[in-house]
Amino acid sequence: NMKESGEILDMLDNDILFDLKFVSFTFNNDAAGKMTLSILFAMAKEFSDKLSDDTKRGIKKKVKEGKYCGSAKKGYYKNRKDYYRPDDTHPLYVQLWKDILHGYSYKQILEKYKELNFKQNSLSNYLKDPFYAGFYSFGDIAVDLLKADPEFIPQVSVVDFLSIRKMKVSKVSWHTTSDFLPFRDLVKCADCNSYMIPGRSTSASGEKYLYIACGNNECKATLKKKDKKVNSIRAKVLVESTVEFLSSKLNVDEKLYNDSIKVLKKQRYESIFDLEKKLSTLKANKTKQENIEQKLEDEIAKEDSTAILTDKLKAVLYKIRDTNVEIKSLEESIAEAKINMEIEIPSYERFVNFFKNAVTVLQNTEDPYLIDELVKMVFLNIYVGGKKVLAYDLKEPFRSYELLKFQYGVDNGT
Repeated sequence: NMKESGEILDMLDNDILFDLKFVSFTFNNDAAGKMTLSILFAMAKEFSDKLSDDTKRGIKKKVKEGKYCGSAKKGYYKNRKDYYRPDDTHPLYVQLWKDILHGYSYKQILEKYKELNFKQNSLSNYLKDPFYAGFYSFGDIAVDLLKADPEFIPQVSVVDFLSIRKMKVSKVSWHTTSDFLPFRDLVKCADCNSYMIPGRSTSASGEKYLYIACGNNECKATLKKKDKKVNSIRAKVLVESTVEFLSSKLNVDEKLYNDSIKVLKKQRYESIFDLEKKLSTLKANKTKQENIEQKLEDEIAKEDSTAILTDKLKAVLYKIRDTNVEIKSLEESIAEAKINMEIEIPSYERFVNFFKNAVTVLQNTEDPYLIDELVKMVFLNIYVGGKKVLAYDLKEPFRSYELLKFQYGVDNGT
């Protein structure tokens, strides 16, 4: 870069270098030769920058078209037109996503899918990639693959992908068996705010039951000092609490619900706008920091004593590093927010029917998968203490409806 070219010219001026030899250029160590050399350095820099810009432009164009751009994806191959198409392993990956959603731990996934050659780190990175839900993310670009390439087949739905992203997949099993246990990454301990862990136990009468308990050792020790038992709750109590909540919402005000949908959509747009505004500010700050970095590097090249300048440069480099981390985090948040925009919000009729059907199903089914899905469709988190449900966080659109209902003072449509 230009910094190194300046250093070479400085070394020639100070007789540290006496001569330079090139295959296609004869250098004379005089004023004219140095001017010619500096022009050649500048031309090389311009060529390098232009090549970089052209390469980035080409990559972005391919990404926007949903095409392969040198990044291989698991379960897909590149066809003749550079589009991603499912290969023979695609069904395995589809099933893997389902297993993760149903509560399988990393250890169980690695054991079940040995032929996919995952390591723990590579599995974690794989589960974070929105590409497999149909969203191609590259820098500040987020592309809906199903729009760019209608023949693309995702491995997991957007809704399921977001659910998995919010889950902290357990790396070990604790008091559990290999089969499915509901309510993972849903129930939180009211004392320590940690996710509680599902397990099975047997009562004194020999009856088997499912329970959810806090696995935080520090929380256990604190409660023990207060002569309290480990925070736990039976799954049956959670289901009954959910049925009670849903039953109380059967009379939904149609106008209020439609208003809440408008509020939710507005909030989503405003959220993306705010995030993009913050991202723009961060990128502007990064540019300023990089300019300061360049000036300091130029000063260091000229000064004899550079200790203070070097310390200043280190401080700026640390700031740039931290800013890059913030930029990456914001870009991920924006990509997730844009994915949320694509999630369909149920109509009033579907919303009301959900409550009616969910109550009936929860009262009659013993299918753990179905119970888990229904409860997690309503609640983001459930807070438990003293073997009771103390509070909860609702998912959308339930949250927006409840907030708007509270503002209008409306309950049960009255």
